[in-house]
Amino acid sequence: MPVVIDIDSAQQAVMLTATGAVRGDELVAANRTFFRDRMAEFRACRTWLGDYTQATLEQVDIHHLRILAQISVDAARHNPRLCVAIVTGKDLSFGTARAWENLAAETGWNTMVFRSRAQAQQWLDELSQ
Repeated sequence: MPVVIDIDSAQQAVMLTATGAVRGDELVAANRTFFRDRMAEFRACRTWLGDYTQATLEQVDIHHLRILAQISVDAARHNPRLCVAIVTGKDLSFGTARAWENLAAETGWNTMVFRSRAQAQQWLDELSQ
């Protein structure tokens, strides 16, 4: 599975890990499944780290980003205080993540896109203190 989303309950953290070639429909399906199955646990989470450093986004278009943004807006009604860090080293993925960030601004979440996981984790750690 190219997209895995899990929760570390002890850390109150969501971790999305994407690997290999990831299509837009796979991102949408993974997010829909996560929120359908794990919403109760998600409500207690404080951070979300999306790691795309080992992935190549393929066939991800504005339609997928709008769906993902709407999923995020809906989720924010259940957890309005989330801090979201997206990590990617590739220019296309970085731009895609920034586009999602703009489309999902209505969530009110504190979001940031990073080029390194260490920077993202440090930022999340500082915000969640």
